[in-house]
Amino acid sequence: MKFSYIKDKICKNIKGFLYRKYFVVLDGRANSVTLSKCIYEHIMMRARIDSSIFVFRIIGRRTYGFCLREDWEELRKTQTIFCPLQYNQEHKKIGFRSERPSVTAILDDYNLPLNKMVRLTCIPRKNKNGEPYYEIIRPNP
Repeated sequence: MKFSYIKDKICKNIKGFLYRKYFVVLDGRANSVTLSKCIYEHIMMRARIDSSIFVFRIIGRRTYGFCLREDWEELRKTQTIFCPLQYNQEHKKIGFRSERPSVTAILDDYNLPLNKMVRLTCIPRKNKNGEPYYEIIRPNP
């Protein structure tokens, strides 16, 4: 039992080190998510027609994730909420505003302060269909 706990801690630290340039900054005051340069470059590796972000909860891991969806015309009929990818001219940053789930709900679920900007590691993954998505990792307790 003790060995598996130590093994899990070591694996989390190694993943955090490997993906240290892949992060997002969550701001509960503005309800916004700012992408790191590496995450943005990873998203834009493929030629994109549209830049609509879909934010969702990963139930099995108790985390949240987001992905760029190109089939938004079909999903709009099912009333799925998308966030446009935006460029902030003043701060020269790229990000989006998440309405459902809101950034404050994500921060509250992760037991993080709602009135501060929080930097969290984000790991690129693929779903069963091979489509890429990005998992926002919970911080270490």
